[in-house]
Amino acid sequence: MGLQAQLWRAIAAFRFASLGYAAILLVVESGDYRRLPFAWVVLAGMVAWTVASTYAYARPAGRTRGLLTADVAVTAAALLSTIWLQDSTHLTAPVMPFWVPATSPGTSPSPARSTPQR
Repeated sequence: MGLQAQLWRAIAAFRFASLGYAAILLVVESGDYRRLPFAWVVLAGMVAWTVASTYAYARPAGRTRGLLTADVAVTAAALLSTIWLQDSTHLTAPVMPFWVPATSPGTSPSPARSTPQR
């Protein structure tokens, strides 16, 4: 297995680990949510996107600007949903932001390519 394949696997592992952490925080901190049912909907969307994007990024042909743009949009929406979902007095450790860092490594884990394919 080449270095690039290892980096993509590491990104996938981080995505799933951070998703699991977000789920645990959602359970533990459920009292801090004004709209708990919608928080579960957002988490379900995060699960679906994590599976879909991990599969898409696994193939070199799937690493496109369109996927990256969608990736950033979906993660930004999950992050911004925290403001609406959580009680404003408990925003010190919002759940959804723990998943966001998985997006930026997906932009270019290969030193030979600085931007995703078109």
